This record gives sequence, C-alpha cells and structure tokens, in this order.
Amino acid sequence: MADVIIAMSNSHKFNMQSRYSKADISTLKEIAGMGSGDVADPFGGSDEVYMITANEIKEALNRFINQNET
Repeated sequence: MADVIIAMSNSHKFNMQSRYSKADISTLKEIAGMGSGDVADPFGGSDEVYMITANEIKEALNRFINQNET
C-alpha cells in the first residue's frame, strides 16, 4: 500500500478515504499548505485554462518540495 495518496480534489479525497480508511490521504493543496481547495479541473477548457491548472499544480508541488527539503 502507498505511504501517502495525493488527490486533486476534496471529492476524490473523500471517495478514496471511504475505500482505504487506513491510508494517509490529502489533497495536493493541503500537503502544500495552500488550504483545502481543489485543483481546478481544466477538462474541456481552452489551452489557457490548461496552462492555469498546470501553473497551479506546479506552484503546489514547488511549495511541497520546499517545505520538505532536508
């Protein structure tokens, strides 16, 4: 089993918690210290919407990495 499961939205998180009650499950924004909001879903959007979501993910991952560097 995975040590940590990272979800992109709270609905995904809650769905996985109901299936894997012993797993450590957080949203990407939670582990990055950005609150509990969802990462925007760009599905069906323009290229600009996809870039906004990519930048949101990049920012969250960079924050997480910076917080966890040893």
